[in-house]
Amino acid sequence: MLKDADWSIDRDYKTDTENEPLQFYLDGLANSSEFYLLLGYFSSAAINLLSVGFATFISKGGKLKMVINHLLSKNDKETIEKGQNENFTNKVFDITDIVSLNKVLDEYDTHFFECLAYLISEKRIEIKIIKPKGSNGIAHYKSGVFSDGENYVGYKASCNFTLYGLSENLEELEAFLSWDGIRSEKFISKQLLTIESYLNEKDNTVCYINSEKIETFLIDKFGKKDIGILLENERKLNAKRKSELIIA
Repeated sequence: MLKDADWSIDRDYKTDTENEPLQFYLDGLANSSEFYLLLGYFSSAAINLLSVGFATFISKGGKLKMVINHLLSKNDKETIEKGQNENFTNKVFDITDIVSLNKVLDEYDTHFFECLAYLISEKRIEIKIIKPKGSNGIAHYKSGVFSDGENYVGYKASCNFTLYGLSENLEELEAFLSWDGIRSEKFISKQLLTIESYLNEKDNTVCYINSEKIETFLIDKFGKKDIGILLENERKLNAKRKSELIIA
């Protein structure tokens, strides 16, 4: 349950402190039954951050509601990549392009997509793809809400996720716990309303893109692993990530 997790006392998480942003996600996934995610677009950094912990979430019956923008044109990708630090490599995925995807996936990315495929096959996921109406921009969210059916934990993260558990850039995340008072309650309520309005296609400021082909693609490419294999892969990846962080 979410109240049982050891959340940061001041609800702030920053790189290179005792309260790392990665730990927030691991605690959220381990203690919730539903995850409302505003991911923006698929990038190697975001997926590396979220991948370890997903199988544990799934094994406990977790359900995911996900609002994303990953149908990126070539120009979209170039714009995003140019806007990032030139010294920091952060792949942007177009998961409709199977040839390119095969070339750039690493272990963390593959594990994440396998977990998504499992959720799709079990009908425990809602995916909504959005794009700003009348604009060449993209959805660029980095926020979400965890729920255990009784309590909620929401968050907003800094602009760019970093590889290897936010270990390379200095990043921050602010958490909002539903039992903390009116400010947190209002933030979480607003986040849930925003996500549900997208999922139900009630927000008229965006265009909605059919996700059925993407879901079929994910199952065909990544849907061969059962939950036992996913959990074992996650255990190995978690151990690998810890050793990478120590080396870094």
